[in-house]
Amino acid sequence: SYGGSQSPSSHPWVMDFSSSYGGWRDLSKSKFRLNKGDQHLDSTYKIHGLRVSAPSWMRSRRSFCEEESETQITPHHLIDTLSEITYFSYKARRMPKALLCKYVRSKWEPQEYPATMSHLYKWSPDECIPEFYTDKTIFASVHSDLPDLTLPPWASDSKIS
Repeated sequence: SYGGSQSPSSHPWVMDFSSSYGGWRDLSKSKFRLNKGDQHLDSTYKIHGLRVSAPSWMRSRRSFCEEESETQITPHHLIDTLSEITYFSYKARRMPKALLCKYVRSKWEPQEYPATMSHLYKWSPDECIPEFYTDKTIFASVHSDLPDLTLPPWASDSKIS
């Protein structure tokens, strides 16, 4: 696949699935920025530009922790391209339950996974994965208790099988 869970590829969501000829997303901003807002990301950027002191417990145990008491974090606007929880949630219908229990929820709860593309779009702060554009098997579940990911009825190929 496209980079795996450690360095997954992502593509922009281009629509919110509300209608076949509408619901277009503003592609001039990341989905994370659209969800969190400019003020949130700007404050994150400013905070990461500051020197951060190590916690007092770390300074008091210099023999156990040889790190410096201050750390410089490079300011940035991109938090993560795709979090592990999002990656595994997107691929839940194709991933083994053991991996889903490791990265998403420790207890298998299939009803907790988004059932439709529209819900998945609304749920996630991240961009989507290329497989949503290139591999229709991504929508079909290999789990008997987790239904296929439902496409909108107006999708040209809304039947998975």
